[in-house]
Amino acid sequence: MPITTIGKIFKPQLIWWEAENVAKEKVSALLLEHNISSSELDVKADKDEKHGYIVTTTLNNSVPKNVITEIEEKIGKFHFKHQIVY
Repeated sequence: MPITTIGKIFKPQLIWWEAENVAKEKVSALLLEHNISSSELDVKADKDEKHGYIVTTTLNNSVPKNVITEIEEKIGKFHFKHQIVY
């Protein structure tokens, strides 16, 4: 459990972890549908001043543009801010 400096549970981190899990699950499934390995997939949620937090998905350069567009559409349906980097 993430703990604050005064010993309380840091609830935003729990939300970030859940957002990471959801994004990773959806992106992995989409990559699998297109027979693309998800071994280099990295998903991280971090604090963002404007949105509260942002989920960043890092993909390798071999993922086709049409698959990236599908990922953006699928993840865009969730309430969290998301970005894809290569």
